[in-house]
Amino acid sequence: AKVLALDAKDGAQLWECGPFNSMGRGIGGTSDAPGSRDLAGVAWANPVACANGSIFIGWHQLKMLEIDGATGEVRAEIRSAVGVQAGVAVGPDMLVVPSVKFLYI
Repeated sequence: AKVLALDAKDGAQLWECGPFNSMGRGIGGTSDAPGSRDLAGVAWANPVACANGSIFIGWHQLKMLEIDGATGEVRAEIRSAVGVQAGVAVGPDMLVVPSVKFLYI
């Protein structure tokens, strides 16, 4: 899976971030379990853009990423025990990440 930034005026690609792979489970970094390969790069929720230029996006691949919206550089990566399948909430000095089983604050 990759994250792309496109120019709103003409659709030209501004930057590319990734690829992001699962934690080395099987061929291509994905699980060989039925259906897992198809879901490895899935982001279930829309990314959240913040005023400071950060973009937060959760993946089915057991991680949450903070990406610099101007450059595409990964600022932080948070690993979780299960997939992140809902949008995050961002507040002053706080990030709330809902996953399948847990709520990370």
